[in-house]
Amino acid sequence: HEVKCLVELIRDESGKAVDIRYLDENPAGVRLVGLSAKGKTLSEVNPDFSRDWLDILEQATGQARRFEQFSPVTGGWHSYHVFPVADGGNQVGVLSNDISDRHRAQELFQKREKWLEGQNDAFRAVVNGAPLKQSLEILISTAVEQLPGCSRCAFYIANEAGTELSHLAGMSDSYAERVEGFSIGPDSV
Repeated sequence: HEVKCLVELIRDESGKAVDIRYLDENPAGVRLVGLSAKGKTLSEVNPDFSRDWLDILEQATGQARRFEQFSPVTGGWHSYHVFPVADGGNQVGVLSNDISDRHRAQELFQKREKWLEGQNDAFRAVVNGAPLKQSLEILISTAVEQLPGCSRCAFYIANEAGTELSHLAGMSDSYAERVEGFSIGPDSV
């Protein structure tokens, strides 16, 4: 549901916007914020508001603007269209839509795209004759970058008998030396 509101800039003696007063709002705005702001100032509704909002609304008195921004009040992403209302430059219309789902989908798409790019880079390295270690290090770098909380990653291979590990890629050389030849078996897990 589109949020619609009409606000009026409150200016200091030098003409700079210092607050806004909500003149009108639709029910979607009340539901989104959880209270009616009509007749109240921004500083009453949100004492910790960002000065950026006043700058954006002040600019909108002269020219309409569209943008997307995260709202700490709602905890979501919103698209905004702010535009002047004919009254001598103090009233601004604000249209807003919650785009949090779209934003999350875009972030997920971008992460998957980076993951696929890393896989492609690793594959290309092997196809172009790079050593296996180089290709695996590309995958490790990609995984560490893409997986939150994953700060280390490594590849190991078991010997043919399945009794010892050998380090292939990832981790420091000193760590790899300590793990080289590590005994493994059915009871080591």
